[in-house]
Amino acid sequence: MGTTKDETNNLPGTVFSDDEFLRYMELREAEKHPMITKEQMAYYMVWLLWKEPAGTAYAVLLDKRRRFLKSIKLKDSGRWQSQFFGMLEEERDRMDAAYYFVGHNHVNNPLIPSLEDREITAAMVNWKGMTFQGHFITDSALDFTEIE
Repeated sequence: MGTTKDETNNLPGTVFSDDEFLRYMELREAEKHPMITKEQMAYYMVWLLWKEPAGTAYAVLLDKRRRFLKSIKLKDSGRWQSQFFGMLEEERDRMDAAYYFVGHNHVNNPLIPSLEDREITAAMVNWKGMTFQGHFITDSALDFTEIE
């Protein structure tokens, strides 16, 4: 049996709008299953970034069976490039993570990768600390593209 909005709002300290509840439920459902395909990862990232401010970025860590471990907000904390790989190594060791994928949003902008997007993707592809699964750009309309 699923969780209703009323049941979730009765949790201490939680009050969700209809949009927030939809996002919460989509993420919670996606986290129950291994994320094996690019489509599954993109789907998760689209919902994770939905209605977030422009320029928000996340990394998502998966275990050896590609099950969800943790999502980490990156860009708004100033860690997008300067501390990115060190933070991933720390979380990898702490949580025994094997895979990761990242995403950020281009709210009100086309889903066209910038030079910075391509450079950070190349660095992620070449980093040997964990297996990189993809870098996705989303928009406020729940669309996405993968940076290759």
